Amino acid sequence: MFDRRTFLQWGVTASVAMSIPRLSQAGGLTPARRVLLRSGWQSVNIGDIGHTPGAIEIIRRFSPATEIVLWPSAKGLEPEVRLFLSKNYPGIQFAEGAIVDGQPSTESLAGAFQTCDFMLHSSGSGFPARADVGEWSRLTGKPYGIFPVSLDPVSGFGPGRDPEGGTLAQLRKEILSPGKHPLDEKTRKVIDGAAFMFCRDSISEVYLRREGVKTPKLAFGPDTQFGMSVTDEVYATAFCRDNKLISGQFIHLPQELADDLQTWRFECEQEARDHFAKGERKSSILSPEEFIFANRDGGFMDTGNYRKRVLHKLARDLNLPKLTFQVIRRTIATLAQKKGTVKDVQGVLRHSRAATTTDVYMQEIPESVQSTINSINEELRGSVGLKRKKPARTGAVGASRRTRPSRLTPNDTKSLRGGNSQLPAYA
Repeated sequence: MFDRRTFLQWGVTASVAMSIPRLSQAGGLTPARRVLLRSGWQSVNIGDIGHTPGAIEIIRRFSPATEIVLWPSAKGLEPEVRLFLSKNYPGIQFAEGAIVDGQPSTESLAGAFQTCDFMLHSSGSGFPARADVGEWSRLTGKPYGIFPVSLDPVSGFGPGRDPEGGTLAQLRKEILSPGKHPLDEKTRKVIDGAAFMFCRDSISEVYLRREGVKTPKLAFGPDTQFGMSVTDEVYATAFCRDNKLISGQFIHLPQELADDLQTWRFECEQEARDHFAKGERKSSILSPEEFIFANRDGGFMDTGNYRKRVLHKLARDLNLPKLTFQVIRRTIATLAQKKGTVKDVQGVLRHSRAATTTDVYMQEIPESVQSTINSINEELRGSVGLKRKKPARTGAVGASRRTRPSRLTPNDTKSLRGGNSQLPAYA
């Protein structure tokens, strides 16, 4: 088992910066002059933002002479991300493109394949660029390594997977069940050929050991985002000043909720005194570091336990098909559409990009869509002076028809239903 310091030193010094096949007579490895870093998956949350800078800093910290060529995802780097990386890591090179029909799609990527000595796959969920690593090996025959990734076959997104995963005990039991979740051969071949592979969680490591992968170095290692040290103190200070934020006190709470939490705090303090009197606590005073909502032992609450004990029961009581923390967040995002702007909802969910809030979390509300269409219809009709006549109550067919207006809108060419009622959403 590797701790963070051991991982940083061993992973780069002994395997990344020193891992090309020309071994010296003493048994050491010749340093790699240029490393192709496969990273830059996306920049929609703090975890994904930190992968690339963290990997760059790790390499430069322990192998400062190594040149780094970044190969981001096929969609390319956003301008602000490229600017951020270029500013904070002078000398970083970029090789954008993809493998198309078995070959690099751009000159810069083809050049990187030719001139780089080693390929390093950065941290990510589900070993995201395993196919690219396989193509690197096939096209160049040069070595490669894998920084900490997660690769358990149960958690995540996709057919047969559970985004919520489960407790470590549940996952371990499921993964180690005989005959279940075999590793696919393409992934096995890539891992077997790696100079090293780190897993950012113990479940992935246990799974790969069960599957008998043959990489010479398989171990746990922290995600590369732990290597990131870049901060923007000027912007952060100005933001806190302008918004009257005090360090460590950034979350907005409604006054009623703040009062409820204060009341809960008083109850917890009384409970702590009672437990102290019974000899069940070492102190009668709650520490500021103690959890607001703790388990019976004062530790953090297990999310899997809470999900089964509370959320699943609520789902049954409310006749809901599913209720998880993710469902709750998406529900809040959807209902908040009428409570504030998109930027407001983004702030509530603490997303780095509004696109994540709107494209992933906010869902369509059919009634709201229909209301929007009817409102637009009314506004358009009012702008051209169109008014409907009320249908005659005498039963005369001709009396219920409207006079043809001098100016027509698209909806005026269709028959109306329901007299002066609003048009349905599908009209």
